[in-house]
Amino acid sequence: MFLYEAAGILVVASLSPPEEKGALMTQLLNPLVQKFPIYLNELSTKQKASEQEVLVHVLCNILSFASRASKVFTNHQMAIQNGCLGCFSEPLPVFLKGLEVRVQCSQLQAGVRQYLHRMIICLGDELLKYVPVAVSLLLTDCKSQEIQEFIPLINQLITKYKERISPFLQNVFMPVVQTIVTCLSTPFDPNDMEALRDHQSLQKCYFLFLNSLATNNVTEVIAKGANDLEEVLGTLVQGAIAFPDPMVQKLCFGVLRRLIEVWAREGVMPGFVEYMYKNILPACFHAPLKPTFNLDDGNTFIVRTW
Repeated sequence: MFLYEAAGILVVASLSPPEEKGALMTQLLNPLVQKFPIYLNELSTKQKASEQEVLVHVLCNILSFASRASKVFTNHQMAIQNGCLGCFSEPLPVFLKGLEVRVQCSQLQAGVRQYLHRMIICLGDELLKYVPVAVSLLLTDCKSQEIQEFIPLINQLITKYKERISPFLQNVFMPVVQTIVTCLSTPFDPNDMEALRDHQSLQKCYFLFLNSLATNNVTEVIAKGANDLEEVLGTLVQGAIAFPDPMVQKLCFGVLRRLIEVWAREGVMPGFVEYMYKNILPACFHAPLKPTFNLDDGNTFIVRTW
């Protein structure tokens, strides 16, 4: 793994012109890209779990090696200047095929997510066109743990691209929300502390996702699903009132505050002002009345000042 990182550093540090650096990087990555679909097709023919695990391990190593080779690039301008942008964008459709496999999918998803995290840094706007298909595939048969690992990726996308990502997220926002809501609605034993922690962790990831949209001026993505908007707002109000973690309460109130700043102007979001007075304003009084509202906590103090 570290050999690929070292090789990437040597390519970029060389005195060769950008075209030659790009050719060297392509020579480094091409064997990985060529082998990936071969092993992927072989995986679909295997019935034994032990054989599947071996192939998934190989596929994940390929993804890790490619990710490591990109570590030398700290931004997409650096990749462009060294003639290496195409070296990493061209393998992306090949690697995304790994998300279509339903065998040992959790491990493969983790490997593809790792590559996508790196490509956010390396590819710049070149990555945007792949966002809808990547998100859709990552949400297929997604379980609680997988969605929690997926949210940091989409938050990184939102933070990186801000308003530019809006057109690419508008059609996937509600599927993300619905997937999370489905996971949260799965019954669990409230006496099972591990299940309770997992449930609350997923809720926190959901609110972090909404917070990323609100703080990066991508609120139109939330507004796009107008038919489901009240449901989304309701989860924020409920989180602001009842969630036992003050930091999460602060997140919820922060998102609501941002939405009020953007939408409460006359005509911007029909019906929102009425919803604000009917639901959000009462939440500002209900939350401090909860026994879990600890004024000695720093996050709670911030909530109170809002």
